[in-house]
Amino acid sequence: MKKILLNFIALLFCFSANVQCFADEADERTRHWMGRCELSTANVLDWGIEYGIDYYPIQYVGMGVSVYATGDFGGTSRSFIHNDFFYQTENLNNELSLRTSLQLQSPAIWRKSDGSLTLFVKEDCGLTLPIPANQNLEYTITPSSPGTYPVSEKYHAKNVGGKSCFVHFKTSLALETDRWQFWTGYTWSNFDAYSSARHITIDGITLSVPAKKPLQGFHIALAYKF
Repeated sequence: MKKILLNFIALLFCFSANVQCFADEADERTRHWMGRCELSTANVLDWGIEYGIDYYPIQYVGMGVSVYATGDFGGTSRSFIHNDFFYQTENLNNELSLRTSLQLQSPAIWRKSDGSLTLFVKEDCGLTLPIPANQNLEYTITPSSPGTYPVSEKYHAKNVGGKSCFVHFKTSLALETDRWQFWTGYTWSNFDAYSSARHITIDGITLSVPAKKPLQGFHIALAYKF
């Protein structure tokens, strides 16, 4: 997952650098593209980071695509003893998601007299798609009795029936100066952090995961128009 995220970030920077060569020669009215980085809290338990590219064909309406990564929610691996063997899994939560969005922004609710600063409201609604929808969970097995044992072989268990699409809504207060935008606000989503691992069974044992609850928290973001 980390390799996918790093490759996507590198692709964003390469794309931004190439487009920037042309954007430098254009005036402000032709800057329809925006790259952004957003940090957020996730149910107070953890954090999230989102890298994205947005396109605004007109001033107040845009669309975007991004990669959203979360932490491990304090550690979500599972361990148990079954038939005198000790089982240990990797983390169960969804670590990576793809997001698409429709973005709306209001006319200025405040503007500095010289026009260098503008304050407005942003609304973002869209889809969150976990990658993958069904996790191929990795786990190890060792004897449960005390002793020294060789490194265990790694096994895999596949989830089935994972939900592949969720919705999210963001409301933000944004400040714009020249090419830069900064905003902060609130995010709500029905995203299930454990959707890709809710139906995993290992040797007849169904893994326990926390109950479903909406993902919500505050976010801050920095974006650059080009």
